[in-house]
Amino acid sequence: MTRFASRWILACVAVLTIAAADVSPALANWLKVRDAAMTLRERGRSQEAYELVAQTGVTTVAHEVDRSFIAGFLALRVLGRHDLALAHFKNMAVMTARLRPSDDPAGHRAMAGYWLGRTLQVMGQADEAKTLYTTAAMYRNTFYGLLAASQAGLSDTRAAIAPAAPAYPRPQLFWHDPRMNSELVLAIIKTESNFRTTAVSSAGALGDMQLMPGTVKAISRKTGVPLDPRMVASNRNYNVAVGSHHFADLLAKYAGNVTLAAAAYNAGSGASDGWIARFGDPRTNSIDIVDWIELIPFRETRGYVKKVVSNYVAYLSTGTSSVTASAR
Repeated sequence: MTRFASRWILACVAVLTIAAADVSPALANWLKVRDAAMTLRERGRSQEAYELVAQTGVTTVAHEVDRSFIAGFLALRVLGRHDLALAHFKNMAVMTARLRPSDDPAGHRAMAGYWLGRTLQVMGQADEAKTLYTTAAMYRNTFYGLLAASQAGLSDTRAAIAPAAPAYPRPQLFWHDPRMNSELVLAIIKTESNFRTTAVSSAGALGDMQLMPGTVKAISRKTGVPLDPRMVASNRNYNVAVGSHHFADLLAKYAGNVTLAAAAYNAGSGASDGWIARFGDPRTNSIDIVDWIELIPFRETRGYVKKVVSNYVAYLSTGTSSVTASAR
């Protein structure tokens, strides 16, 4: 989404001063540790990054789940310590049973199962890995549930998601950009506003596709078409026409990669380009695309990208299009 596009520099500063933001002190403290560890990893001090996370105490179940994930991720994907990764992901799986409903227990169970499966797969335990992937795939309406289903070779995604079809409304869209299919537009709207046409975010993003006024002005200048901010804020078709044009431009910029386009829509193309430069380009296989998502430093953007991808697959699954469970 575009709500961060005009606040990119401020957002970078906020990562370091997050205690002043609208978060609890416990979350602020954990996010500082998380960010410091990822900075150490990026500077080649991976062992220090791992030790910082592994030795940090946290005070909530949700933060322990995330701490276990980051420790496991660093152990598996950076240090190659499969034994340590397995222990951390097992702890993550156990802790998900204690998560509150508001902390997305289903999504985190799928996440733990997926990463346990990947760890066991690397360790040569293919049968055990498939069992864990299959279990994680029970949560098929989540990002990691979809990835787990793909890893397990399951082909029943459409049937698994079909009962949830009422949760994925399909209002008729008249003006969306023809460079995007309707399922992707619907996925973005569901993620952005859950179809609340008059939604206004705390940052000032407007309507179904949550467009920032500055973005609307930029699109108007680029296209030479006068755009009415009042219509953007109140008329679904008008909002979708502008928002889908913007997202389609991002898709073109990133060679059709939905993940990169979604990251840019949320945090700005400058941010997405910066992460490609820092972490690698998943389009060239210089980095695993799931790793790339997890390295995004903005918690909101990480979650946003996952929701867009999972909602997109859900719309494909409950419609007439073919289904591919992929983050690409």
